[in-house]
Order: sequence, then C-alpha cells, then structure tokens
Amino acid sequence: MILLDANILIHSNQPASPHYPAITERLTAFAENNEELAVCPQVLYEYYVVATRPLAQNGYGISADDAIEQINIFKSGYTFIDDPENLISEWQAIINKYKTIGKTAHDARLVALMQAQAIEQIYTMNPADFNRYADIITVLN
Repeated sequence: MILLDANILIHSNQPASPHYPAITERLTAFAENNEELAVCPQVLYEYYVVATRPLAQNGYGISADDAIEQINIFKSGYTFIDDPENLISEWQAIINKYKTIGKTAHDARLVALMQAQAIEQIYTMNPADFNRYADIITVLN
C-alpha cells in the first residue's frame, strides 16, 4: 500500500499544473502494477485547504462544494484509511524519537498513521519532508 501525500492529490487534479503529467503518469504506473493507493483524513484536509484557498494566496480557488466533491472522488477511488485510535501515541513516539518540532510535526503525523496502519510507502513531491524517517518508511517521488 502507498499513502498519497496531499501535494499528489492537488497536482493530479490540476491539468494546468506543471507537475500534472509526471504525477498522472506515475499514478497510472502504480495502477498498472496493482499497487493499492491510499488517502487519509489529514491528506484530505490538506487538499481542501489548498484547493479552496484563493489564487492570490497560492491556492487553486476551487469552491468548497467542488473541493468536497473531489474529496469524495478520492475517497471512492483510493483506499480510505481512517485515523486509528492509537494515532496520538504513535505520533508522540515519532516526534520524541526524531526530535520533531514545528511545522514538520504535520509530516510526523502522517508517518505515525503509516506506522499504526502498517503502510510502508508514501508518494510525495516533497521527499525531503520525510527523509528523516527513511529507517521506517520508503519515500517515493
């Protein structure tokens, strides 16, 4: 199973994005190889924030209704992994082990979900955000 990061959802849904061709090609290759692709609540929240943020604020200016419709498409098209009950304890263990602080704690939360749900891989456009966790997950880009 491969967890999709929010930036993959964002750019795979924007044909005008310069990243669109490479991401859609990679997603197609995953599908052809019968890879199970997953999304989780945090990724969907992050997608919503960027999708509905105005263009002038580095967003895509999509209406809330359209963003929710797309989230429902993601949930039905990919495996939806809900937050497990032990997410907070997994997250605390990871931030303690890796001395995670500040904004990077968001990425640590995704890694905690991956650990709790036995997901070993994440597909992201920002591999540097996850490189510190290379001993416990595989980062695909």
